[in-house]
Order: sequence, then structure tokens, then C-alpha cells
Amino acid sequence: MQSTLLQSAETNRPLVRPVEIFMHLWPVHKNNETGRDSSCELELIASHTTDPGHLDPSCTACHRLRLQLQAIAQAVVRRVAPAMMDSIAFDIYADFASIICSPTAGPCVTVSIFINDKNGNDSTLNGCSDTVAQIKNALRTLGVRER
Repeated sequence: MQSTLLQSAETNRPLVRPVEIFMHLWPVHKNNETGRDSSCELELIASHTTDPGHLDPSCTACHRLRLQLQAIAQAVVRRVAPAMMDSIAFDIYADFASIICSPTAGPCVTVSIFINDKNGNDSTLNGCSDTVAQIKNALRTLGVRER
């Protein structure tokens, strides 16, 4: 399934082949005053190629895909963030060299949404888990699947 958000930010044209986008949730462990977890990373993952040797950060198709993933992350955060800004902080990370080699999907471009409870509460007991659920639901409506 190719979403309308999968239009290139540079050229407003879709990528050469349909791209599947996946999401994966990671806990971010850090020490705070309470000694509990207070943030997580929701990673968006996609690839435009099945070539296992393709790990070129200067690839223009990878760059377009990264921009598209970043636009999706920004749109979803803008949709969810207004109701959460007092207690939850959002940070979107998309690095030029954010290409990973997944054993199951091959080379992939990644963009991460970091979700942090400003109060330092345990992320399983506060609005952070509600925020993650809202972001995941918004991503699902765009055709992003869980890995």
C-alpha cells in the first residue's frame, strides 16, 4: 500500500516501486531521579531496494525516502502533539547516514520519533504509552505496519 504521503518532498513524484513502511518501538533506557524508564523510540523503517549490498548514504533514492519518512513522522507528531505538549516531548531524528542493514529486510532507511515524558515518570504508567498508541494508530491509517 502506498500512501499519498509517500510523494517525494523534492520532486513530488512517487518512488520507482511501491515502498512498504514498518514501525518498531524501542525502549530508551536512561537514569533519572526515579531510576525508571521515561522515554521510547518509535522507528520508521523502509527500503527502496532489495539489493543487500546497497548501503550508500549518498543515494538519491535513499535521500528521497528519508525525506518522506521524516514528513510522515512530522505529520503524525503534529496530529498527536497538541494534546500532549505539557507532559510529553517529541524529537524526530533523521540523519544523512541513517541506513541500516536488517537481516530480514536488507538495507533500510530509518527515521526515529523519540517520545519523552517530561515528568520522568515510568513510561508504562503514564501518558507516554497513550501517546505511543495514538502515534501508532495514526501511522496505521497511513499504511505503516508493525514489524
